[in-house]
Amino acid sequence: MRGGRGLAAVALVVAGGVALIGSATADWVTATRTVDIGEVPVPETRALEGTAFAPLAVVWGVLATVSGIALAAVRGRLRRLVGLVTLLVGVAAGAGIARGTVAALGLDAAIAAGPGVGALGVVAVLGGGALAARGDPAPRLSSRFDLGPDEDGEPGDEWALAGGDDEERAIEDRDDPESGTGPGSADEPPGGAEADEGGRG
Repeated sequence: MRGGRGLAAVALVVAGGVALIGSATADWVTATRTVDIGEVPVPETRALEGTAFAPLAVVWGVLATVSGIALAAVRGRLRRLVGLVTLLVGVAAGAGIARGTVAALGLDAAIAAGPGVGALGVVAVLGGGALAARGDPAPRLSSRFDLGPDEDGEPGDEWALAGGDDEERAIEDRDDPESGTGPGSADEPPGGAEADEGGRG
């Protein structure tokens, strides 16, 4: 494959989408309180997931993942358009993650890993979208798998790959009387090989 930056854009956007989806199910805050069980105080830890702070994180993650897959399949202006859409998804996700983080910080609880995972997802989506929007090449197979044009400028075919110039030149020389190798050439006596043998006898 070639187009390293194109592959990087796809990988960043897809990874960012997965991270946003994961942030929705990860714990955002944890709080420990003490409850009495049979007059025995027992510490209890409770946690709130990302759905309580950024309920649209799953939607943003799915949109980013779909955009990343689309970036691997399109080129040219359409690829830049998908990159711009990806940037918009990243901006919306960033605003939502930021609001949720502020809300989590306002609670009397410890911040868990959820906001960090969501922030990383936003950065990855924005980075991949920016790479795609600036028109970086889409990933494609190496040029050795391409069928180049023939002498007339027409696209080549698989026969050109199978044969090659040496084989074509050998066929032409065999049929060309002036090449000195085919039938009727100057190196062959009149009448062919049988006449030559008769003259020797």
